[in-house]
Amino acid sequence: MRVDVFSGTLSKLQTNLLIVTCFKDLRPLKGLAAQVDWYYGGLFSRIMMENRFVGDPGETLLLASGGKLLIPKVILVGLGLSANYDYPQFKFISETMHPVLENLHIRECAIDVAAPMARPLDSFRLVEAFLSGEALDDNNEALEVTFIVKESEKATLQQKYMHHSWSPKMGG
Repeated sequence: MRVDVFSGTLSKLQTNLLIVTCFKDLRPLKGLAAQVDWYYGGLFSRIMMENRFVGDPGETLLLASGGKLLIPKVILVGLGLSANYDYPQFKFISETMHPVLENLHIRECAIDVAAPMARPLDSFRLVEAFLSGEALDDNNEALEVTFIVKESEKATLQQKYMHHSWSPKMGG
């Protein structure tokens, strides 16, 4: 598995699939989910207002981008209640995403680990939670994952990865 770190504008991100997240109890959408929603004229917001997606932990909604981004597919993933969000919760959600990636035959994806919240979690620990998912096996060896982080965290995360056993590729 190759790992990359990205911080920058959504319009410059190029990957096969973007995974963005939202909390069940925080509206309007925040962060990258809000940006994607804006690009698509409020599509996520409309679906949520119709209660077709509520943001329960691991709930997913797939959007074909239709060329509005350099990313053909976007998945919105529910994180549950913001007060319950922690590293084990993110690991659980990550484990639910691994089979989705496999079923969609995705070999390259980007995931937002900079979820907006009152008490932000350490991005490096979120990356570890994603990569340590039990569903990660030899089938994911060719997977390239780009973690989207805040600009202020990018250098620290890259430095931590330089000495980490995953030997990631750094970019963005």
